[in-house]
Amino acid sequence: MGQALQQTTYVTPEEYLEGEPLADTKSEYVDGEIEAMAGASDRHVTISLNAALLLKQHLRGSGCNTYISDMKVRVEADNAFYYPDVMVSCDPEDQQPEQDYAKRHPRLIIEVLSPSTADKDRGSKFASYRKLPSLEEYLLIDQADYYMELFRRQNGNEWVLMTRSGVETVIELHSIFHQVCRFLPDPESLSDINVISHDSRTSSANEIITINIIGLSHVSCVGMYPA
Repeated sequence: MGQALQQTTYVTPEEYLEGEPLADTKSEYVDGEIEAMAGASDRHVTISLNAALLLKQHLRGSGCNTYISDMKVRVEADNAFYYPDVMVSCDPEDQQPEQDYAKRHPRLIIEVLSPSTADKDRGSKFASYRKLPSLEEYLLIDQADYYMELFRRQNGNEWVLMTRSGVETVIELHSIFHQVCRFLPDPESLSDINVISHDSRTSSANEIITINIIGLSHVSCVGMYPA
């Protein structure tokens, strides 16, 4: 998430939802308190966009949708609304008109760490996200280094932490499909997006795809949709 500006004015959820579309800046809401969000760095935005583009490409035709930081997630257990950097929902209820501005059933949430918000992303925000019954994985990406933390739900409410670091970091996401991502440095470009190859095998549900997303890194992924 981007850098935050603290506010303490109490508002009801209804007041928050009514005023948020008209506000000059986005705000997150936690049980009567709002927190206005400031802008993110170029690197933060680039990492978030790369992750969203990669997921959107792999999930095409699967029934799962990828959302960027303009979409809220609703955590009913904490009476809260947040703006994740990236999230994926595969629940048909999240496609209904009444969920047009806030999703309730994400499987995967990704936050890009900023110096001012890393503690919150790892602490109170993750504690809130864990109360989402649908959430299976929570991925934190350090924008300052090649480092990732993946929290994966196992056996109900047990969460297992996996960390990866280095320029050839590999991470697997099991929440929406089996995916292996390898991050390699690319110093030459900050804007190009190139699809290197697309090789469909055996059926439309099983694809091997390689995407070169330049900006943060080269990203090479092998993905398989769930059966």
